Amino acid sequence: MKKFILLVLAAVSAVLAVRKLKSGKSEATTWSDATDSVNS
Repeated sequence: MKKFILLVLAAVSAVLAVRKLKSGKSEATTWSDATDSVNS
């Protein structure tokens, strides 16, 4: 049951990420910059 819930959450996250990328590439750039600075 836990694996099923995780699978559903992953699918929803993927759909939302794709929609966000399609709606605004500048926002995607902002996200990549933000996560990059956190990792370094």
